[in-house]
Amino acid sequence: MCTWFLPAAVSREEAVTLYNQRNYTEASRAFEELFSAEENPLYAWYLVKILIDKNELESALKKTAFFLEKFPDDQGLLYHQARVYVFQNKYSLAAEVLEKIITQRSTNAHYFNLLGFCYIETGRFKEAVLMLNMAISLDSTVKEFFNNLGAALERLGNYRESARAYLKALTIDPAYKKANENFERVAKLISGQP
Repeated sequence: MCTWFLPAAVSREEAVTLYNQRNYTEASRAFEELFSAEENPLYAWYLVKILIDKNELESALKKTAFFLEKFPDDQGLLYHQARVYVFQNKYSLAAEVLEKIITQRSTNAHYFNLLGFCYIETGRFKEAVLMLNMAISLDSTVKEFFNNLGAALERLGNYRESARAYLKALTIDPAYKKANENFERVAKLISGQP
């Protein structure tokens, strides 16, 4: 049986522009139309991202499950699924999804960072350090990667290395408040101050 698709009346560029303008209603309509014309995982990715941006997390999970039936190994969709689990404080579930992505030989630093964060939240600090170092080796320009590494090292009691990681985050963005607070706390621990 042959399936015929009619071309979408909207272009991908127009749909992305609507999304970037945060016109989520029209962007969703446009990406639904594009997906109807061509079952492209990129359109699925945007449809899930819109739901996440609107904080419609249960709908995002349902939509992700639907799309993963069509594209079971799509890393972008799996990453969105993991992000929703993180927003719901379901760190173990998020870690399972992210581990699946990592085993696909992913080179996306954000996947390793989020997995490291999940490991911190579930008390797997040594594994977190490994994942966060991998994220940094892939992209050393993201302040959050260094801040998360600092948090994992701090939880392991390695305060000097933790302080270095927080300082690196501050080197990237001197106004990064979270890293500054973390650095000040660790500096007190190192100097023995209460």
